[in-house]
Amino acid sequence: MANGKTEEQITRFDKHPGKIGQMFNRIAPTYDFLNHFLSAGIDLKWRKLTVRDMGIRNKDLVLDLACGTGDLGFAALEKASQCRVVGVDLALKMLEIALEKSQKKGLTTSDYSFISGDILQLPFKSCTFDKAMIAFGIRNVMDTTRAFSEIHRVLKPGGILAILEFSMPERPLIKDLYLIYFRKILPFVGGMVSGDPEAYRYLPSSVNSFTPPEVLSLEMQKVGFSIKNIKRYTGGISYLILGEKQRT
Repeated sequence: MANGKTEEQITRFDKHPGKIGQMFNRIAPTYDFLNHFLSAGIDLKWRKLTVRDMGIRNKDLVLDLACGTGDLGFAALEKASQCRVVGVDLALKMLEIALEKSQKKGLTTSDYSFISGDILQLPFKSCTFDKAMIAFGIRNVMDTTRAFSEIHRVLKPGGILAILEFSMPERPLIKDLYLIYFRKILPFVGGMVSGDPEAYRYLPSSVNSFTPPEVLSLEMQKVGFSIKNIKRYTGGISYLILGEKQRT
C-alpha cells in the first residue's frame, strides 16, 4: 500500500484518459525502441499473428484503437495491402511518430489515417468498420464495458474485434521469470532509457491488476459480441480474444 491506497486503486486512477495520454506522450520518443528491445522483437510477431487470426482482407476498413506508433496497423497492411486502416489514440506525440513511420513506408492517408480520440467516445457513425483491433491498450481503459459498447456500435454486423493483451503466465517457471523481468528489469531499463520510471512501473502493475481474458470476454458478450476464440501466445505471456458482432 502507498498513501493508504491499494495497487488496484492507484492503477485505476492512472487510467484517467488525460493521465494516460500524458504518460504516453512523455515516453513516445523511446517507445518503439524499448518495445522491440525489451521484448526481443516478439511483440511484432504477436501483431502479425493477430492480423492473421482476425482474417483481415483487402477492401476491409479497419479500426486500430490505441494505435500508438502504428505497428499493428502496419502489420494489417502487410497482410492485406488494399485494406484501409484508421488509427485512433489519445497521445498526439505517438500519432506524430506513427504518421512519420507511415510516410517513410510510402503510405498515404488513404492507406492509414490517424485521429486523436478517446475509445469511450469514438467519432464515427454506427456500422462503419469491417474489423477493429487493439494491441496492449485495453488494460489502460477505465471503463472497458463502455469501450466494448462503442466498438460494437461502429462495427458492421459480422465485424470482428481483436483484443491483444499481456497476461500473467500460468506455468510456474515461466511465471517466475516473467515476474522478475516485469518487476525488476523492465522498470529499471525502461525508466533509465525513457527518463520516466513512473511509466514503466505502471506497466507491470496494470498487467497484474487487469481482468483475465475469460472475464473480459464475458464483458464483450454482454454488449453483443459472440466470442470466436481465445488464444494464448508464448507460454501465456500474451493472449488474443476474437469477438464477432452478431448479425441481425
